[in-house]
Amino acid sequence: MSNLGHQPLSPLDGRYRAATQELGEYFSEAALNRARVSVEIEWLITLCAEGVAGSTPLPAKTIESLRGVAKNFGEKEIAQIATTEAVTKHEENKDQPFFLFYALVQPHAEMYAPEEYMEKYRGKYLPESSYVGTDGGPNFRKHAYGSQPEAHAAFAAMVDVMDDDIGDLVAKLEELGIADDTLIIFTSDNGPHQEGGHDPDYFNSNGGLRGQKRDLYEGGIRVPMIAWWPGHIAPGTTTDHISAFWDVLPTISEIIGQPTPEDTDGVSFLPTLLG
Repeated sequence: MSNLGHQPLSPLDGRYRAATQELGEYFSEAALNRARVSVEIEWLITLCAEGVAGSTPLPAKTIESLRGVAKNFGEKEIAQIATTEAVTKHEENKDQPFFLFYALVQPHAEMYAPEEYMEKYRGKYLPESSYVGTDGGPNFRKHAYGSQPEAHAAFAAMVDVMDDDIGDLVAKLEELGIADDTLIIFTSDNGPHQEGGHDPDYFNSNGGLRGQKRDLYEGGIRVPMIAWWPGHIAPGTTTDHISAFWDVLPTISEIIGQPTPEDTDGVSFLPTLLG
């Protein structure tokens, strides 16, 4: 998500590397292994919003929140903090260009959703899938997923939660009057997983393609992408253009009129976005 005019951070950026290394001072190795991407998003939001260097410590309030998450790590807490923080940063930066990399937890394992979402789908996806995980002991909340007796309902509920969270962000952009100036890209980093009780075959999660997450077949690496940019991208258009994540940085660089770093093989897909 980018309000155009601010050069985004990427893994090629030295500040990104410094930021991720510095996180190790605040979190245990187990916590970082459990949700490294979810934690990095908090740090990246801070970098983009305040323009600080990687050597600058996180604000005390953010450190306090993230330490609390790391202590009793769960998908619910990470999702709530990430969404709240993202909405807050929109409010703080509505009058200046910004870049937000928002890494959603859902629908990754572990298969969990709040009860108000679970009750909407309970009993609708039968026969259910029951998963016996780790609910105590030394690996609890570290290297293993918790049990979920209603994994099908949980998966559907998690997608619903994700939809609501994204809707909250879009609603905030519209409320602030900056939706038409903001490019939103929604995509995934891999094909469907089968951890924690999720059954990708039941939901046809790979769309009939061969393979799943970690496979090099299309089902493991081919994912959809949605781009929304009012006034620039024609609604309802589709394309068969093949692209990859290393093409994102050149694309955004072209949009904001900045040179593309030399150490990337990426190619801008802006012409495809604009039709």
